[in-house]
Order: sequence, then structure tokens, then C-alpha cells
Amino acid sequence: MTREEVREWISKQKEVAKEDLEYFVNYFYVLINSKWLEEDHFDEWLKQALEYKIFLYDENDEVYKRLGPDCKGLRDSKKKRIYIRKDLPDPLLEMTIYHEMHHAIQTNPENDEVGINQKSNFGRLIMEAQTQYFAEKIYEEIHEMHFEEREIPSEQLRMLPGGTILSKLHNYEMYDAILTKLSILLGVDKEFFININFQYQDDIGMKKLREKYEERKKKYHFPYKFEEFMFYLDCIYCIDLLAYKENPDKENILNGKKTKEKYQIYEGIGYDIGGNLSLGLQFNYLDDLDRKYFMCLYDYNGPFEEFGRYLFKSSTRALCSQLINLPYPAVEEQDAGQK
Repeated sequence: MTREEVREWISKQKEVAKEDLEYFVNYFYVLINSKWLEEDHFDEWLKQALEYKIFLYDENDEVYKRLGPDCKGLRDSKKKRIYIRKDLPDPLLEMTIYHEMHHAIQTNPENDEVGINQKSNFGRLIMEAQTQYFAEKIYEEIHEMHFEEREIPSEQLRMLPGGTILSKLHNYEMYDAILTKLSILLGVDKEFFININFQYQDDIGMKKLREKYEERKKKYHFPYKFEEFMFYLDCIYCIDLLAYKENPDKENILNGKKTKEKYQIYEGIGYDIGGNLSLGLQFNYLDDLDRKYFMCLYDYNGPFEEFGRYLFKSSTRALCSQLINLPYPAVEEQDAGQK
């Protein structure tokens, strides 16, 4: 479909405010013309999307006071609003609209959960990562642009120093680097993760993710069971969320301390593990996954060189560069142990 055909299709369904219409057109134009999409429920997805209105807010609005100055956007499923902070610069404002629109469309109307994240926080990092990836993919295609990957020092991303994130995104860069490594580990492209998050009914998407992980685990002898692997990812996400949203432990997290409260990452899914969280714990989990899965790929003739480009911790990158002959500089780093 052309953009004009998409615009006409949307306009027949519901009258949309002129300032909002272009965002809906852009989102569905890219989605409809995607060659990789496994399912076609466009009429259903459009109906779900058009329930929402886009609302730009500032520091005087209640949502700003509730979420704080770091929050960029929010999907409110009860009020059917997509809240976007109006002082966001380009291209971030437009990307955030697509991000929240994607959440709205991947929401399970039966329980208000999004994508593969149908229970507790299980699958939350992957769900958020594919959302931002697709939001920026829309922006690139609509504006006929291509963003290049860049190396981002970890201390610029609400993380401890001593690491590097490689991503081309403008938000959720750490999640994107993890999603890239997941793509390499599982032998899929990133569009796989978009697809499974549309397949939330009966947990079909999560089942596909588990099957793919088990297949590669058998081939490359991954060290962790699927639930353990997902726990590490979602714990990394939850720590970042505590450093992002307003909460009693935000300052403790940002100052490199442990949280005063003990947090359960998962509840009610048979893998209920939690405790005091910190950026040091996040740092160590990232490095643990990197080292162990890199060596699995290395030992069993997997794509370790490709994976090695995205290693997080500076000293781990320098060490692994000796195995794969990549030009990683030796970087001095601070101790990232838990404080």
C-alpha cells in the first residue's frame, strides 16, 4: 500500500485529529509493507490503535509530576491516551510516539499486558527492546535516513563506568545492544522479536522464543536454562527502570548503592527470585552473560566474532580481542562490584 492508500484506509475507520493522523499513517505504512511480518491482523491492530489519542504534556501536567523529568512517554490504557513529553527534541519526540503506539497495538486486550510480557516481568526487556527498535526503524524509513552504530560509554546511560554500549538507537541503547546479541545467539534477525511480540495469545510468541533458545542451547551448550537466562535479562531491565522512574530507591541506584527495598523480579511464575538491586549487580550480570555465551560460541564454532563486537565490559572486550583479533583498546575501568 502507498502512504495515500494507508491514509484513506485509516480515515475510513475513524476521524483522527490532523496532527495525529500522520503518525498513524507512518506507523501502519511501514508495518503493512514489511516483508518479514508473519501475521496479518491489520484491521484489528488499527482498531486497537485508534482507541488512543496522542497528548503532549509539560512540567505542569499531572503525568509529569507523577513520572518525573526522565520519563519520555507513557501509554495509558485506561484513559486511552499516549502521553509524550512535549519538550523532547527531534527525532526523539516522533520516535517516542511510535514507541508508545507500538505498545498500544501489542497490548493483549484481555489482561492489558504487552507482547510476550504476559506474566510479571517475564520477557519485559525483550518486549521493550523490540519496541524501540521498530519505532526507530519507522523513523528511518519515513525520513529515508540510516543511523550508524556508535560506541556509547556506559556512564552516559544510567550505568556504572567501565563498559561500552554499541547501538545506533537514540533511546534504550543498552536494550538494543542486548537484542543484537540475542539475535546473534539465536540465529535470527531483530524482526523475529517484533513478530513474537504480536503473538501474545496463548503465549505463542514466548513459546517460539523458548524453542529457539533450546535449539541453540543444545547446539552451543549455553550454560543457563531458559528461565535463568530470562531472569538475568529482566533483572537488568528492572534495575534500569528503578534508575529511570520516580521511586524511593532511585537516588540509591543512581549513586551506585543497593536498594533499601528488596524487589521480586518475577512473581507467581515459579521462578520468584529477587533481592536488593544495584547498578553493580546489573554490570556484573551483563558481563557474566557476555563472557559465558561468548565462550560457548567460541568453543563450539559459533558466530563468536560477531558477538564479540558487542561485549560490554571494557576488560572483557580487551581480553576477547586477543581471541578474535578485533581492535579493542585497553581501557582502564573502575571496580563495578556491588556497593
